[in-house]
Amino acid sequence: MIKQKNGFLLAEETLKMILAVIAITFLIYFLVSFYFGRLNAIEFEKAKRNLIDSPESLKKTIDVLKEKETRDFVLDSPDGWLFLSFTSAIKPNSCAGKNCICICDKSIIRSQAEVCDKPNEGICSVVENLKKGDASIEIKTSLTKISISKINNEIIILKQQALK
Repeated sequence: MIKQKNGFLLAEETLKMILAVIAITFLIYFLVSFYFGRLNAIEFEKAKRNLIDSPESLKKTIDVLKEKETRDFVLDSPDGWLFLSFTSAIKPNSCAGKNCICICDKSIIRSQAEVCDKPNEGICSVVENLKKGDASIEIKTSLTKISISKINNEIIILKQQALK
């Protein structure tokens, strides 16, 4: 009498293969998530530097503007993100109900302003006397130029032609 173990071995090997495929899939998902999370953190740091963290930041440029003065500012990074101004009823929570400017990941829609408050997806700064009218300007690698003016104690931000 011969015992047949072929069926049992086949089931055991199949189970090992299925578990290996699941483990590899999980590992790939984890590595991709980690990569894109780190990439977004780097882009967030660029946005933060551009908006508030450097001596030449947009916020500091606005703060030193004198009455009837206009300055140009180049938004050079992060590529594909949006420069937004919020003066209407819908504002990110970090603006505390005041008019503000933000640099946010492009995936947001103005009605979803709270996305600018999520970690690594946007940064905002309150700007006193920001003129009414919400701006939405895409930041491109070709360097996006904006004009900042202070007239009648109001801050006016306008998009200029892209630099070549």
